[in-house]
Amino acid sequence: MNVYRSALLTSMTATGALLAAAMPTLALETEPFMEKLEAAMEADHTALTYGQARVEGDSIVLSDVTFDITNGESYRFESMTFDGVSETDGGGYSVDQVRTPDIEIEREKVRVVVADITVDGLQIPATPSTDPSDLDGQLLYERAHMGPITVDHQEAQLLRADEFVMDIARKSETKGFDSMVRLEGIFLNLEAIEDPKARAALDTLGYSTLTGRASINASWDMEAGDIELSDYTIDLNEVGQMSILIGLSGYTTEMAAQFEEIGARMTEATEEADGQAMLALLEQLTLNSASIRFDDDGVTGKLLDYFGSQQGVGGEEMAMAVSGMLPLFLGRLQNPAFQQQVSTAVSAFLADPQSLAIRADPQEPLPLTTLFETGSTAPQTLPDVLDVTVSAND
Repeated sequence: MNVYRSALLTSMTATGALLAAAMPTLALETEPFMEKLEAAMEADHTALTYGQARVEGDSIVLSDVTFDITNGESYRFESMTFDGVSETDGGGYSVDQVRTPDIEIEREKVRVVVADITVDGLQIPATPSTDPSDLDGQLLYERAHMGPITVDHQEAQLLRADEFVMDIARKSETKGFDSMVRLEGIFLNLEAIEDPKARAALDTLGYSTLTGRASINASWDMEAGDIELSDYTIDLNEVGQMSILIGLSGYTTEMAAQFEEIGARMTEATEEADGQAMLALLEQLTLNSASIRFDDDGVTGKLLDYFGSQQGVGGEEMAMAVSGMLPLFLGRLQNPAFQQQVSTAVSAFLADPQSLAIRADPQEPLPLTTLFETGSTAPQTLPDVLDVTVSAND
């Protein structure tokens, strides 16, 4: 019996010694983690400072956190928790989720509260890079979430959004990203509008509040320089849905780096000059296609009734009157074929408000410099240059 007890004790002692020897390599340490995170933030034009850092299991908790951006903007958090921290094979770190306490800001009787702030799938590079094409050297994440978000003024809620979510995924077949943004549960309190004329008009239209949602889907092929905005939609209940799609070329990683640099340094004093610099960069892009579509959910009929009542007629009569005046207004375009296309589509929409769409699909990709020059020298030819089509109720 003593032999078995002795063997057991010897085994336990040896096992304990092995675990103790292994612990230093397995234990999570704050210093190397923070060094990598600070270096990655610095490469992103942001200085990170904090009060204390401590380890709780596989989490690292920071206190008194401040992010100072080179353009003078600053963001402060009481604490920040990094859950599920592990070192990657390359010497960087992966974090399952980053959490912060709710944010509350109050200025001039306006109170903003942002709750449930999280970032999932954070990747901290081993060697940060300022080159946007070096994806392995970037500070990346898979999902950002916040909400509800509320804005109150003197105890009255002005705005609310139940949830904001941004998902970002690296492309598998080429270098680039796919992203999706959702803003759910939008609420706007129109009764808070102080202008009496605007308030009276909204009351007549029957809008005391607005509710809805918004979404954006986009992709960037970094190697080809192509950006595709496949969905930019604002959908308001009992108003309508506005959707914008656009395809651009020429947005290279070099241009992205220039935009990032300008944005990081931009201040109120340099806003005009930096804005012009950004505009000059945009002129290097090429337009492949673009479209705007509106699907009515009641606002067109309400507007026709409202403006018709001011003229002493009903909504249907107002629609006919507007259709009759369209040729006169459109004559300024000095493009008879396009004028007829617009007049036919708008008249059909006003008679039966369902949808109205405008699409530009040039036969060849159109440099924005050409677009701007044509718009200033021969605007009447733009519909032909862009190959614009206007349609209703399709």
